[in-house]
Amino acid sequence: MKTRQIIIVIAAFVILGGAVMVNKSLSKSEPKKSRRGKAKKTAPVVETIQVKNQDIQAPLTVTGKLIARDKIDVYAEVSGILLKSSSRFREGNRFGAGAILVSMDDQEARLNILAQKSRLLNTITQVLPDLKLDYPDAFQKWQDYIDNFKMKQSIRPLPETSSSKEKYFILAKNIYDQYYTIQSQEARLKKYHVYAPFSGVVTQASIYPGTLVRNGQKLGEFINPFNFEFEATVSLKDMDLIKVGNSVKLYSEDIQGEWIGNIRRISDKMDEATQTVKVFIGATGKNLREGMYLKGEISAKPVNEAFKVSRNLLFNKNQIYVIEQGKLVPKTVKVQRYTGNNVVIKGLKDGVVLPKFPVSGAFAGMEVKVLKVKN
Repeated sequence: MKTRQIIIVIAAFVILGGAVMVNKSLSKSEPKKSRRGKAKKTAPVVETIQVKNQDIQAPLTVTGKLIARDKIDVYAEVSGILLKSSSRFREGNRFGAGAILVSMDDQEARLNILAQKSRLLNTITQVLPDLKLDYPDAFQKWQDYIDNFKMKQSIRPLPETSSSKEKYFILAKNIYDQYYTIQSQEARLKKYHVYAPFSGVVTQASIYPGTLVRNGQKLGEFINPFNFEFEATVSLKDMDLIKVGNSVKLYSEDIQGEWIGNIRRISDKMDEATQTVKVFIGATGKNLREGMYLKGEISAKPVNEAFKVSRNLLFNKNQIYVIEQGKLVPKTVKVQRYTGNNVVIKGLKDGVVLPKFPVSGAFAGMEVKVLKVKN
C-alpha cells in the first residue's frame, strides 16, 4: 500500500514539473510572435506626376455605325413574270446609273397599247371628212398626223386646235380621252423595267427569274457603296463644342485604316433618356461597308484650364487619388471629356501630385513612397 502511494506522489511531481517547463517555453515564444505581428508593411513605391492646368486640345470620341446615304428599297409597280435577264439582280452585283436592274414580261401591255393606238387612228380617220367640210383649215394637220403616225413608237402630241369650235369637235369624238389613255399606258409600260437611279450594288434580292411578281412586291435593296453617313451621338454638354463642317477622324478596331469625314448634319431633337443628340458624319473611302461599327474623333474646341490623365486613374466615375504627406487622398474632379485611353479633368490645383499609374489595392490613407515627380 505504501509503495503504491509513493508511486502516485512521484507521478504527480513529474506531471507538475512538465507543466512548469511547458509554461516557460510558451512564455519565451510569445514575445517573438508579438514582434513579428508588429512588423510594418512596406509602402508601395509609386511614380508620380504633377498637375499643370492648361488649354487641352482633346477631340470628342464617338462611336456608331455606317449607313448608306443613297439607299433604296426596290419595289415592283406592275405585275408580271420576271425575265431571265434579271438573273444578275443578286446580292453583291454592281450596276451603273441607268442600268436595268430587273425586267418583267411586258408583251401583253405592249399589245394593249397597240390596240389603243389603232382605235385612236380609226377615230381620227372617221372625223377627217367632217373636218374637211366644217374646218378646212384644220384638215391638213390632222391628215399629216395620221400619215406620220408610228405604231411602235411613243405617241406624238396631238395637233393644236385653231379655234374653240374645232376643240369642242375633237373633244366630242373622245380623241383626247383615247390619246391620254395611251400616254398613261406608255408611262406604265416603262415600269416593267426597273432602272438603277445611281451607281451601286445590290445588298438584298428576294426574287428569281420565272417567278410571278405582283404590284407592290419588294424585289430587294440597292445602295451606293461609295457614300456613307456615320451616325453617332454627342452629349448635350458637348454640343457647343461642335458644328457642321467639323473634321472627324474615323477608324475601326477590326480592320486597319483611317478615314476622314466631316459633320454634315446635327439633329435638333434630343434623346430624353440619354440626354444626347444625333450627329451625322459623311464618310467615303475604300473598305467601308454599310453596318460597320466605327469610332471617331471629332475636332472640337479646346478645354480651358484642364489636365489630362489616364482614365484608369478614375474611380467612382469622378474621383481620383492624390498624394498628400505620403498618403493617398481621394479627390472629386469634373470630367470634361474622354479621349482614347485618357480623360480630361478639372478641379485639381497646379502642383498637386498624383500617381502616374493606378496603385494596386489603393484606399484612402494608404501610405506610399514617392519615386519621382514628373511635370
